[in-house]
Amino acid sequence: MLLDEHRANNVKVHTNVSLKALKADAEGKVTHAELSDGRAIETELVLVATGVRPATAFLKDSGLEIEADGGIKLDPFLQTNDKHIFAAGDIASFPYWPTGKHQRSEHWITALDQGSYAAFNMLGKMVPYG
Repeated sequence: MLLDEHRANNVKVHTNVSLKALKADAEGKVTHAELSDGRAIETELVLVATGVRPATAFLKDSGLEIEADGGIKLDPFLQTNDKHIFAAGDIASFPYWPTGKHQRSEHWITALDQGSYAAFNMLGKMVPYG
């Protein structure tokens, strides 16, 4: 739906490619974007929306289960493999019922919701998230 909305408003969306480089003029204004497939696209505006990588490296030897992307693996109650530690927000890798896999969500409303669920579960309510 969002892709269709962008295209309906004359926004060109390039998929299955990555950004290789940005080229700027002498004044520092970006003029072209080089893509991984070799194309160079003339630009007027560059929007960078990259997401986040959790800063969890300090937990490497903690015994907590950490996903490849740096997320902390949680059960449905937002507990880590140490039942005394809960997590919420960008670092929380939680079971996603539709796919059966774990995922992280980098959205403020998710962090807000997960904070409430984690708090309830710390109090022994044991309400599954999602």
